[in-house]
Amino acid sequence: FKALGGKKAYLSLQTGTMADESEDTEVLQRTVSEEVAAYKPQVAKLTLAPRTSRSMDTSVVNGFLFSFLPSLEGKWSGGVNSQGLEEQASSFKVLYMEADACWAARKTAAYSGGLAKTETIYLEPVAHGRCRVVCPETSSEMSYEEQSGDLFATLVQRCKLTGALQRMEAWSLQTHAAEGTTGAAALTRTVSLYSSGDLISHVVSRERKIE
Repeated sequence: FKALGGKKAYLSLQTGTMADESEDTEVLQRTVSEEVAAYKPQVAKLTLAPRTSRSMDTSVVNGFLFSFLPSLEGKWSGGVNSQGLEEQASSFKVLYMEADACWAARKTAAYSGGLAKTETIYLEPVAHGRCRVVCPETSSEMSYEEQSGDLFATLVQRCKLTGALQRMEAWSLQTHAAEGTTGAAALTRTVSLYSSGDLISHVVSRERKIE
């Protein structure tokens, strides 16, 4: 009897263990709500601008297309503003050199004492809207870039050792008649010099085309 009673007790324990295991193996299922708020993106209304017309000369040099540099060809005269210095007279002349298939740009700044500083750069086309810029006076090189149809261009000089920015120029052309002017095309040139990433000089020249 004791043996049978022990056997019954053993079976009872085994049965309880199996029941517990069956309860633990039940897979829980996550319920997902189907009530999701509809997303309605808010699109801002575009401001419509009236259509304007623009006429620009386009030149092809060695198979490369340029539209901004041909618009600068000619003589420009105005003044230079630099922080901490009085305004100086300036002139800018852009000439296309047919024999060398490149542009020459001569920049002149006249000081109050009668002295003048002149710098000439040569822009050699290397791609559409891009030129290699050489300055014989300083033996430095820059890269020129313009985009088709734009009225501005940038010139960048980098350190050949580290690639850091050393000089950046921006040329911006205004062809519309500004308030209080005679309607002649206006050119704004900015020259920024950098050293170790710091801006050390900023010069702005504003000139008008001389017919």
